[in-house]
Amino acid sequence: MRKVFVWLCACIVIGSFGVSAAAAKPSGIQTALAVYVDGRKVDEEAIAVGQTAYVPIDVLARVVEGVSYEVDNDIVFLTVGSVAFTYRAGESFILIDGKKQEVADVAWKSSDDANAQRFVPLSWMEYVPQLKVLIDALKRAVLIYRPMQRTNAVALGKDEPTKPLPPVVPAAPRTGPRTVMIDAGHGGQDNGATSVRGRFEKDFNLSIAQQLFAKLSVDGVMYPRLMRATDEYIAPLARANIANEAAVDVFVSIHANAAPSPLVSGLETYYWRDDSVVLAEVLHRELRASLGSVDRGVRKQRFAVVRETRMPAVLLELGFLSNAAEEQLLFLPETQQRIVDAIVRGLYVYDGQRGP
Repeated sequence: MRKVFVWLCACIVIGSFGVSAAAAKPSGIQTALAVYVDGRKVDEEAIAVGQTAYVPIDVLARVVEGVSYEVDNDIVFLTVGSVAFTYRAGESFILIDGKKQEVADVAWKSSDDANAQRFVPLSWMEYVPQLKVLIDALKRAVLIYRPMQRTNAVALGKDEPTKPLPPVVPAAPRTGPRTVMIDAGHGGQDNGATSVRGRFEKDFNLSIAQQLFAKLSVDGVMYPRLMRATDEYIAPLARANIANEAAVDVFVSIHANAAPSPLVSGLETYYWRDDSVVLAEVLHRELRASLGSVDRGVRKQRFAVVRETRMPAVLLELGFLSNAAEEQLLFLPETQQRIVDAIVRGLYVYDGQRGP
């Protein structure tokens, strides 16, 4: 019944328009983009035309779980997760769950033939909570991933004590890449530290996490997962539970520090369980060598995200936002690139792989 209703809406709204010339490929330089899904490269290509990335809908349906489509009389019914898109190539509006929505980026098709390849702009995916997309222009890559699911009461934001964790069962030896959970600390109503220039730690953390996710996705040595991809709040215990439910191999929490004194600066790395010591020491060493920071040491501390996780887990305090000089450096793109590269090198060393 839902499809019939949406189809009737489409006939009424879309059917009132003539065939648009915009159904042809938009003008601009075309660049091939590799496609990565949940950190894994798939043997498909998307394209960028100008500033907009597109992917063929048959590719999207083939490589991403929960995507399907039908074409009826040139009207496309595309389902992504829980969201239904109805549109015709070239039109400047679409139906999202039956509601009309103007769009800046339009879908297009390669020709008027019945077998034409149909392209959908990835900017539409902002309407789909079950799917996120990052575009890495430098690496010419489209990174498609599904945010972690919040499946229990703690994951909804209640930071109450968790039940005792079941015993950790040793995993079977792995023959493939490890999975890394990248946790951008704070978010939403929790800004974290506020810098001397009024910038928020949560934004710094997310920037590092997204860049780290992009680099690990493209490198393909380890499979990354993002705890959060947007400015949202997730309780500390929820983060640990989510990582445990996902059964990732390594957990890295990204943070920046603050202190009452504006003179304090430097790098700190935290762990709790003994199985995390090696990971903490390796990452700390790589970061210190790359940044030249004051070494404030590798420390044992009962932070929830390193205490309640069942895999090797560390919390990185990458510098002090309360120190004017260090804060300025931390928000520079070149410093953030050095941070990301150092973490990747450390993960490779930890995993027994050769670094970049």
